[in-house]
Amino acid sequence: MDFVLNKQKFLEIARHEISDFNEKLISHAWDFAEESHVGQRRRSGEAYFSHPVGVARILLDIECDSSTIAAALLHDIVEDTEVKIAEIDLKFGNKIASLVDGVTKLAQLDDVPNKIWTGEDVRRESLRKLFASIVDDPRVALIKLADRLHNLTTLGALPEDRRQKIAKESLDIFAPLAEALGLGVLQSRIQDISFRYFAPETYEELTRKVEERRAQFEEAKSDTVVMLENALEEAGIDAEVYGRQKGIYSIFRKMMEDDVEFEYVYDIVGIRIITKSEEDCYRVKYVVDQKGEEVRYADYISGPRGPLGYQSLHKITLNASGSTQVEVQIRSHEMHERAERGVAVHWYNKLQDSSSPDPDLVKRIHRLRDTLEALENAVANLSDDWAPVSIDEFIEVIREDGLATRIRVFTPKGDAVSLPKGSTPIDFAYYVHTDLGHDCFGAKINSKTEGLDRELLDRDTVEIIRQRGYGPEINWLTDGMVKTSSARQKIRQYFSEQGLPQAIAHGRRIVQETLKSHRSLKIKVNDLIAACSRANTLNDVSIERFYVAVALRRISSERLNRVIGQVIIEACIGKQGFSKDIIPDVVKWFWEANLIPIKREDSLFLLVAEGKVPTNLLDKAVNEVTTKTSADSGANDSQSSALGRLATRQLLEHLAKCCYPVRGDQIVQYATIGRGFSIHRAECLKILSIRDPRRVLPTDWESLDFSSDARFSGELIVRLSGSDSETYRKIQEVVSKAKGIVREQTQLGNSKWGDSQIRLLVDVKNIRHLQVIQERLRQISKIRNVSRVGTP
Repeated sequence: MDFVLNKQKFLEIARHEISDFNEKLISHAWDFAEESHVGQRRRSGEAYFSHPVGVARILLDIECDSSTIAAALLHDIVEDTEVKIAEIDLKFGNKIASLVDGVTKLAQLDDVPNKIWTGEDVRRESLRKLFASIVDDPRVALIKLADRLHNLTTLGALPEDRRQKIAKESLDIFAPLAEALGLGVLQSRIQDISFRYFAPETYEELTRKVEERRAQFEEAKSDTVVMLENALEEAGIDAEVYGRQKGIYSIFRKMMEDDVEFEYVYDIVGIRIITKSEEDCYRVKYVVDQKGEEVRYADYISGPRGPLGYQSLHKITLNASGSTQVEVQIRSHEMHERAERGVAVHWYNKLQDSSSPDPDLVKRIHRLRDTLEALENAVANLSDDWAPVSIDEFIEVIREDGLATRIRVFTPKGDAVSLPKGSTPIDFAYYVHTDLGHDCFGAKINSKTEGLDRELLDRDTVEIIRQRGYGPEINWLTDGMVKTSSARQKIRQYFSEQGLPQAIAHGRRIVQETLKSHRSLKIKVNDLIAACSRANTLNDVSIERFYVAVALRRISSERLNRVIGQVIIEACIGKQGFSKDIIPDVVKWFWEANLIPIKREDSLFLLVAEGKVPTNLLDKAVNEVTTKTSADSGANDSQSSALGRLATRQLLEHLAKCCYPVRGDQIVQYATIGRGFSIHRAECLKILSIRDPRRVLPTDWESLDFSSDARFSGELIVRLSGSDSETYRKIQEVVSKAKGIVREQTQLGNSKWGDSQIRLLVDVKNIRHLQVIQERLRQISKIRNVSRVGTP
């Protein structure tokens, strides 16, 4: 605490971190803020002044100017004391007063003691103000990001419901904003602290697993650093090499993106190599290529990523011992500064103070302004009287429109149009004029006729083919053919005013198709509307308005699925005579069984709606939660599996590739984290090694409802005393005569007895059919044995 509130120590740090260091200004701001906040305390019990100092200290790490640091020290004065903005203007000048005023207008985003949680509509408006204010001066966003980060460090002092809401908002909005502004160092810190409070159980579980393997990670990291340092020195390349480890949130996101569990996230260890130039980056990459097997490679130098043009080479490779995958990031000093310390904002300050700025600097600042203006425009018109804009939709717009990488395309006259990457000719048409969008019938891109769903590329020339009175098509929204929020808003307005019957019919079809897989549960549309109304998703609860909201994507497919999952779970609980108040306990049951990635209701709702949680498992969870016993009732086991409602083609995709079950085998269902169920043989080694029995459910072929003519792939290992073309020909002939089909035939290494081996994947009708083929293959003279794999 003494260090945090020691002005001389703060000024000493600032002197080394700020290029335009103004000791008099910062010292004056410190004294004025300290005096203004005297006697005030935070919920954590600390002196309130520790907060503005903490915010300013964070900003010292990202190359801010003295004015920004002074404004950070003063940023809460107008909101929390009697001081007015005019007094700050008088004492510190218009520049600093403007920054403080910009941050003050965003106060609704903060948690205010003794007040109820700010409603979604107020918070959305505050976020609009945030994006509008940073167009004029991005330093407002800098201070707000640092303010949010410092507040996150004291979230533990707040009630749990507020911690969760602030943490989710920080993950969804503030972390992506930090990334867009090139503030990687703030982004990662915001993500890890937010995730700790958003999903505390998952955070603690992953932290524990990382600690258990820390020694292994540290060894791999140090070995790789030493190896690369020596290799680069031998190659005569001047570079800094240091190791790092993925943050907890990055690990979790990797698990979700790659659909794997923690044990299969191999690139937790990271190495960063900082060189002098772009040319050196590729020379370093060549050296790294010689030191390990490449697993994955991405070149973001030749193809920059993100609105500010993030540049780096990313390479995942095996470490020296071959036991651990390591992610190597290679970038120049300039690329590194741009990615980690928000140099874009520093450039902005330099541009204001320069009479003849560098052309490259101007270009980057224009790119920054494009990003900030896109953010403002993306959220400016998000409104609707009968379907409130949800935070989910707001976040989607910010990410997919406002924070997306921008491209420049051209009209036939050569006028430039800035659009988010992934935009289509429809977005282009609506950008030029609403009527052109409504009349859009086709498009020529670079003089060649293309479909309206064709993704535009940087520097394309686009000509819209018009047909007057054609009108937009509703599937432009539902099929994801529109990228920009402004185009979506104009299409929605058209159908709300002129095409309402078409929108109602389209929404009805979507809802009916979505409910089709749950028809046995007899879900009523009115149940969905009631759930949406409770969640403040709709103001008008008429069935027609509900269908329109779905058709116009005011209720997205994901939100619709969440509501369906909620209704299914509530019905299941009600059927057994219990209150929906036990839903948190049911969620806890699934999380403890490692069946959902985070312990949140939304996570379970989605899996249930997607058919990844069979009704018998849901009944089992409710039964165990309410009776506190692990006993299953016979009625529960006899219920049909969710997999049984799928078509045969879909069911075949659920057959496990580790043991290749065939009709007639004894089988079980195995639940994976967030991915639904796979069908295994009961004697599969993977199933026998499962620690938590809740993840394994009994099932049978009758309940799965495969069609009578379905064929299954059986895996056989054939051991031969010698291999020759005649033997292979006989194998094919035997299988063919037995009316089987060889799908794959792979030469394997020798067995432990020295015999050669081949792997056969054979399509058969059932287990008896496979056994017949096995017996006939054993009669070939050079075949010693034929066995199935994946079992003891």
